[in-house]
Amino acid sequence: MKFLADFIIPPSPGDHKADMKWRITISGVLWMLVLFTIWAANVVPYFPPGLARSDELQELSVQVIEARKQDVQVALFQLRIKQCDTDNPEVRRVYAEQISALLRTYYELTASNYNLPACIDIK
Repeated sequence: MKFLADFIIPPSPGDHKADMKWRITISGVLWMLVLFTIWAANVVPYFPPGLARSDELQELSVQVIEARKQDVQVALFQLRIKQCDTDNPEVRRVYAEQISALLRTYYELTASNYNLPACIDIK
């Protein structure tokens, strides 16, 4: 913390060399802040892109949710096939619990219910 305080607080008025060093350092930091802000806001068109824009983040979010939705649908269908193929009631219960957890995940992603196929439809 002492280093940070020495960096921010100007030196004593009598030390001209330290005062000049402090002014150059502070002006350099301010210029870096200005350049970073210009870069991050994509103000200058020929600079490489800065931070992500909100529309880019929204598009990426939609893509991730859609991919996750597809993964959950595949997992649900595969678990349903396994559940229908087994004759052991204990294993069926375990698959039912896993399906239930995935159904909750699917609902959280889409705000709609997933219609599991009946075992008769699968076989």
